[in-house]
Amino acid sequence: MRIALFITCYNDTLFPRTGQSVVRVLERLGHRVEFPMEQTCCGQMHFNTGYRREAYPMAKRFVEIFAYCRASSSSASCWWTVLG
Repeated sequence: MRIALFITCYNDTLFPRTGQSVVRVLERLGHRVEFPMEQTCCGQMHFNTGYRREAYPMAKRFVEIFAYCRASSSSASCWWTVLG
């Protein structure tokens, strides 16, 4: 399966090796992992602090970037922000 990997800003900042570990696990399971370089914040911090209008373009871009294939994320809350 082709999987686009989304690494959250939180994990990238505090636990940068998490993404590497996720890639290793997915590849061991036989998946082809891609990392879209254009990925950005999902907008969760903006949304949760009342800046919903500012969060919308980020969430929309997130959906556009990952719409082409299944995605894996290290944060369910990012997906909730985008799809919720």
